[in-house]
Amino acid sequence: MSKKQNNMKVMETEAQYAKLILRGQDDIEWYNNNFNELVRKFNEQFIAIEHHEVIEMGPNLDILLKKLKEKGINPVETLIKFVSTAKVIL
Repeated sequence: MSKKQNNMKVMETEAQYAKLILRGQDDIEWYNNNFNELVRKFNEQFIAIEHHEVIEMGPNLDILLKKLKEKGINPVETLIKFVSTAKVIL
């Protein structure tokens, strides 16, 4: 691979990462703006969000990840949140 081809590949990868970050920020904002509705529907559940939509849910993270895998969805590219009104200190 030439240096020019390598640079193009790096730029393409960086653009993909930037797109994922922006989409993630957008979904986080949507989650925060719709928190009360999400609590009403998914309280004490893990949810996966893509493009302002809950695409899957589960009572624990392992089950949610399994469901995503079965659908061919990469959890690394998906916003995953635990929905709860309880305050958690980590």
